[in-house]
Amino acid sequence: MYAGGLIVFNAEVLQRSGLSTIGDILHHRRLSLFGHVARLDPRVPAHDALRLTVEVPTKAERQWPHGEDHRVVLATSIAQQGSGG
Repeated sequence: MYAGGLIVFNAEVLQRSGLSTIGDILHHRRLSLFGHVARLDPRVPAHDALRLTVEVPTKAERQWPHGEDHRVVLATSIAQQGSGG
């Protein structure tokens, strides 16, 4: 940016203004939209589109069996997916 005979770099403007970068703003808004769509009723078309894009575990799938180490359960699940089973 050229201001009154001085060259001012974008990084300096961001630092002085305290504003977020465009990348940070977009990242935050995408996560926010994802959260809204993920909480929608499963019968809503936007929820179906999300499910086609990412595999979102159901509430029951997010809960670990009582007494089982979640790291072992997760490692076993990953190993089974990798072997096609």
